[in-house]
Amino acid sequence: MSINHVVLGTGAIGRSIMEELIKRGESVRMVNRLGKLDEVPAEVEVVASDLYDSAKVTEVTWDAQVVYQSEAALSAHEDGKLHVAIGRGSDFFGPWGLSSTMGQRAFYPLLQGGAAQLIGRTDLPHSHTYIKDFGMALVILGERDEADGQAWHVPNDQPKMSQGELVRMFAEEADVEPKISSMGKLMMAIGGFFIPEARETVEMMYEFDKPFIVDSSKFEKVFGMKATPMREAIRETVNWYKNHVELNHG
Repeated sequence: MSINHVVLGTGAIGRSIMEELIKRGESVRMVNRLGKLDEVPAEVEVVASDLYDSAKVTEVTWDAQVVYQSEAALSAHEDGKLHVAIGRGSDFFGPWGLSSTMGQRAFYPLLQGGAAQLIGRTDLPHSHTYIKDFGMALVILGERDEADGQAWHVPNDQPKMSQGELVRMFAEEADVEPKISSMGKLMMAIGGFFIPEARETVEMMYEFDKPFIVDSSKFEKVFGMKATPMREAIRETVNWYKNHVELNHG
């Protein structure tokens, strides 16, 4: 069977792309190393492939009209080899977004009566992208010819909301106390000896020591998409984390 859309990688962003495509009635193939994926609709094909092997990637994408999360760059578009559009988001949150800085280390402790574990300044403006909006935006980019050859910042609601404000909204929706702890660069560097995610995040600390605001007005103006209202996005995130406590490996 011919597949219209192939998603390389089945993390939170890949899943959000899949969900948006299913809503639109599209055929989807999900690709990861093992060829397995939990909580996937029956109509979605899941296959195994080595995404670092270009020949194998060609095998699983040859019949696709659109490929998502490919390693192709804008230079390939400029050379006329591919039609490429790039979607960029800020730190994301939402269903399956466990590895994000606003993921399992923030939300599971809150639900258990502890403190959300954040990094950097929690009182500064810091844009966050709702994972479902990320998926929808990437699907739009795959559909629209005018997106080709450019990089686009995907929509974010309340882009000047701080980390602390987001956590307090989560706590309010979850009916728990809004406790917050935060690690600076030094503590993150020390934590990197024990936590791989912390080691990787140290290089991105500049995003958390100063205001980090993403302007998505270009995307919104051209494609007419608005981000999910933050309150609604937080409510859906609370429900997902409450229903997936077994994934808490923090």
